[in-house]
Amino acid sequence: MKVSDGGFDQCYNGQIAVDMDSLLMVTTNTVQACNDKQQVEPILDKLKALPVELGKPDNLVADTGYFSEANVHACGEQKITPLIAVRREAHHLTRWRVLWSRHR
Repeated sequence: MKVSDGGFDQCYNGQIAVDMDSLLMVTTNTVQACNDKQQVEPILDKLKALPVELGKPDNLVADTGYFSEANVHACGEQKITPLIAVRREAHHLTRWRVLWSRHR
């Protein structure tokens, strides 16, 4: 994979699906692709292949690195609500900025 210094390293991109109530890892996937956007459909396929006794997911929660029209559509096809951030938020907001944002 390409790394921040402009070179390449032997890297892997690991994905997990976790039940949010029990925190149990339900399935995993490891690839050499660096883009997370292409990892939603493979995880959805793995979830669909799990035993019926485990139940069906209601929601997919993910950060903005997973947001794409194709991923929202893929979730919709499996009747899963995509809760995917659409943009990044600033980190370490000052107290003033937090209070200001509440009063807008």
